Amino acid sequence: MVALPNSHFVLIELKVVSAGLKINLSPHQYSFHIKHAALGCPTFVVVEVNTKVRAPELLLFSGAQVADIAKRGILADCVARWPLSKIDWEEFHKKILQTPEAVL
Repeated sequence: MVALPNSHFVLIELKVVSAGLKINLSPHQYSFHIKHAALGCPTFVVVEVNTKVRAPELLLFSGAQVADIAKRGILADCVARWPLSKIDWEEFHKKILQTPEAVL
C-alpha cells in the first residue's frame, strides 16, 4: 500500500514473471482487484518481466484489468511499460495518480 496526496491510499500488487507469459494471481488477489475496481478504488498490478526470451521490463496494470491479465498474461495491454534498466519513477507516480481508479 502506498500513500497518495490528500490522505488517499493505493494498493500495488507486485509480481514477477521469470518464465512464460502468465501473471500468477491467487483467487483472493483476483477478487480483491475486481471488487475494489468496481468501487472506484485505485489498485494496480506491477509486474517485473525477466525471462530468457524477453528484454527485462516493468509493466504497470490497473487493477480493473485483472480479468484481461488472467487471460492474456504479460501480453495484455498495460497502462505503462519501462525497460527494467530505465524505469522513470516520476512517470510511474504520475500514472498511478492519473489512472481513472486513482481519481477519488
